[in-house]
Amino acid sequence: MLGQLRAAGLYPSLDAPWFSLPGGRVASGATLSLSAPAGDILYSLDGTDPRVYGTGAVSPTALTYREPVALERTLTVKAARGATAPGAR
Repeated sequence: MLGQLRAAGLYPSLDAPWFSLPGGRVASGATLSLSAPAGDILYSLDGTDPRVYGTGAVSPTALTYREPVALERTLTVKAARGATAPGAR
């Protein structure tokens, strides 16, 4: 089924990144790891999409995942696969 949707351009060709923690509240200081089978992972910590809506271009506020992130305050993490963000961290 996914193959048919991808062939019709109705489903992304890249699989989404995996989060090491479940969604919802986590303890302060918990460490979040992201992983993907291949390629860079873009993410944001402010709840915005790391890609530009409508174009899929990399958002100027996106970060490129390089190492686990310590979660020390309330925030919303969003992640996507794609090219390296300009502010790679």
